[in-house]
Amino acid sequence: MSSARLVLLCALPAMAAAEAGRLGGGRALRGGASGNATSPPVAPEGVGLASAGDDPCWIHKGCASTPGYSNVGSMGPGWYCTDGMFVDGSTSFDQCRIHAACHAGAKWDGGKWICSDGNSGSGIFGQNDACYIHQNCQAGVAYSNDNTASMGNGWYCTDGQWVDANTAFDTCQIHKRCGCGASFKFNRWVCNC
Repeated sequence: MSSARLVLLCALPAMAAAEAGRLGGGRALRGGASGNATSPPVAPEGVGLASAGDDPCWIHKGCASTPGYSNVGSMGPGWYCTDGMFVDGSTSFDQCRIHAACHAGAKWDGGKWICSDGNSGSGIFGQNDACYIHQNCQAGVAYSNDNTASMGNGWYCTDGQWVDANTAFDTCQIHKRCGCGASFKFNRWVCNC
């Protein structure tokens, strides 16, 4: 790594914090109190703690308050603890799997921060929606996002058959934000688009 890039990498969090302080705190959390409309600082390339399909996450270890999304945090856009503790490249961060477009807030699941919408996703990188389609579903499928379905938000067969943890489920690979329906192809459910 070039020395100029290393200096930029080390100085960017401090510059972002100074900018946030100069412009009135810079706190603008998704789902939290509104802040000002400042331009977000750019996080250093390759530093975000996010898997494919997840938001960047800068929640420090030991966070005891509800995290929120900020466009102007010290490490750039992403999820932060709302306790006011400053974070930078030397901070120890919790594991996170908060999917992009999470508007329900974040919660701790015992090992990592996830979106509170009940859909932490499946697949290696959490890129797929949660899926609870029982085997031999013939009625078609739909996504339930009202937090009332038996297994939480996710894809279900539309025949009304009750499912729980003891149900035999089909394999699913329906990606998040699938808005065009799903079909059973090649022994698994997939998004139609």
